[in-house]
Amino acid sequence: MNKYSFFSNSVAGMLIKLAVTVNTAVLFFIVTFPSENIVIKLYWPWLIISTPIVLFLLWMHYRILNTQHDKLVSDVLISDHSIMPTALYLRPFVTDGSNFHPNKYSNVDTLIGFSQFVSTIAVFEGRLLSVIRKKYIPIKFDQSAEESAKNESKNPLHKINTMFSYRFGRHFDNTQEWRDTVRRMIKRCALCIIIPPGRCDSSTAEEIEMALKSPFLEKLVFIMPTKRSKFKTEEGAKVSAKQIWENLLQVTKDKIQLPNYSENGGFVLPINGRMTLIESCHGFDWSHKKAMKRIFTDGKLTCSKWQGALRVTIKLVWLILPLSVIYAGVILYALTSNSTSGSEDMGALWFTTSFVIFLLHMKAFYRFCGNFLLTKIRAIGLFVCSVVSLAVGTVTAIYLLMDNWEVFLIDKLGLNWIITPELGSNDYALSYILFGVTLFLGIVSIFVYLTACLFFFRQQNIEFRAVSQTNKNQEFTTTNHQSLAS
Repeated sequence: MNKYSFFSNSVAGMLIKLAVTVNTAVLFFIVTFPSENIVIKLYWPWLIISTPIVLFLLWMHYRILNTQHDKLVSDVLISDHSIMPTALYLRPFVTDGSNFHPNKYSNVDTLIGFSQFVSTIAVFEGRLLSVIRKKYIPIKFDQSAEESAKNESKNPLHKINTMFSYRFGRHFDNTQEWRDTVRRMIKRCALCIIIPPGRCDSSTAEEIEMALKSPFLEKLVFIMPTKRSKFKTEEGAKVSAKQIWENLLQVTKDKIQLPNYSENGGFVLPINGRMTLIESCHGFDWSHKKAMKRIFTDGKLTCSKWQGALRVTIKLVWLILPLSVIYAGVILYALTSNSTSGSEDMGALWFTTSFVIFLLHMKAFYRFCGNFLLTKIRAIGLFVCSVVSLAVGTVTAIYLLMDNWEVFLIDKLGLNWIITPELGSNDYALSYILFGVTLFLGIVSIFVYLTACLFFFRQQNIEFRAVSQTNKNQEFTTTNHQSLAS
């Protein structure tokens, strides 16, 4: 067995990442609670010894796996056949170190401005690769190792991020035959993912023209960057995201019809014969890994009725509502910890604070409702009716709990492990409180779920046919192999 096989194993990679997470959690605990002298004495030596070891193992995992990607690409180019379908990634070489902000709602960037230093094309490439590498052999072309290093960002934070990121398998070719190689791979690939060119006369523009001559336009995917993304040309001149999209429109005019530029960005895919901008799917922004997974591994861009309603219910009832109450509790505790105010006013104050925080969350929920490829009217209706059903469900649940329905259900279901309070007593057991909270959220969930189902009913199914067809071909091949083996 190869001595490096351990580092390329997915299970080993998961364990190494888990170790990094544990070390980070321990460090956070030590910094947050410095008064715990015993904990500090116990864990500081462990942290000092284990952190360099774990980081080295994590670096080796990414390094070995990325090297194997390069080897796999080399094998694919030599052979006429591959064990998996291929995904070709075409982009301007000089964009590798350019700032790229695929997520227009980055909390980190909004709060401390950190992501602008590490959010680059290479980082986005690693996120995309982590999704598609399980199904495709990812391939990208570079002129040479020296040119590739030259084009990368010189920012130390980005270099560190690159050390701990996946990347596409690379094929270096600075000969005059590179066009034949690109043309051959465009014909063979199952997907062709393209970032627009920095100039209309660049080599990337030439590659795009090759792809447009291919009879398989349905497998092309264009990436439309957000307005905050910054690029550069080979001469070093800065180019906006809108400008590189205009360059793409200039290259593709009279060949295919692409949508105009949108500040939110997205993937432009062939849907029902038309190049369509996909800004979100399944409740996630286009740059989210879960959205990419749906697009590039399932090919199903729309949710089923029950799945969409379930996502809305979990988001509104089980995330936003409890978090609003918890945030209110933390704020009130911080404000009143040294106060002598009476506890009789705390209930009303807690409710008011929770309601205000809940209203602040409504902007995020409205954006979430628009991430399901619903029509605008349906998305607005889903938002309004879900909030109304939440209010109706809350009133109903409070009424039932005040009528002691939880005690009735405990007796009816024979849940003897739940300790019910004595009549007139305010001494509630933890099991009783948890059951009451779960019952409350369950009742509210029924109202929201049934309401949300109405807006996903008879929704048009949208598929990325290139991915769907690849899935069918793989299933057919697997079935034939099983038949031959039997």
